Amino acid sequence: MPSRVLPEALEVWRASERLLGSLSPVDSDYESARGLVVQLRDLYAWISSRESLSDAEFESVQGALSRATVAVADIGHRQTIGSGPPPEVELSPG
Repeated sequence: MPSRVLPEALEVWRASERLLGSLSPVDSDYESARGLVVQLRDLYAWISSRESLSDAEFESVQGALSRATVAVADIGHRQTIGSGPPPEVELSPG
């Protein structure tokens, strides 16, 4: 099972590193991005060291990768549009 999540873990880890590299150390999101890089590096190392994952471990890893993917996207979005609030979305037909 580690082989099923290892490529995704590497992809998210690399995305977080690219994001961190695009931020200035004085940016308000810098420490959050740096924390993601460290956590994802450690998660990748842990997965790599495992011969197998229990179902609970697999689900935990999947959840962590999903949360990290969202965090990377959120920080990237803030960097793209600035630090203002997200644009309002009309959910009902107008």
